[in-house]
Amino acid sequence: MKKDIDETFKTWKKEEHRYPILVAGKTGTLRSMHIYLEKYRLPVGVRISQLYFNKTLPIISLPFYAIKRYLNY
Repeated sequence: MKKDIDETFKTWKKEEHRYPILVAGKTGTLRSMHIYLEKYRLPVGVRISQLYFNKTLPIISLPFYAIKRYLNY
């Protein structure tokens, strides 16, 4: 059974903004993230993974070790 895209993401709310969060491995095209961003007309999504920090909009790649600091920013 295929999951609905809305069930795939958790969202992080900061002030009036909402950011979808995807926990992912090292590889992937992030197609579901792009679909979610387009569906809800969101400017930015956050990918949490083993990769280094990367801010290639519309997706910010955040390494596991930086989660607490980033979410408290």
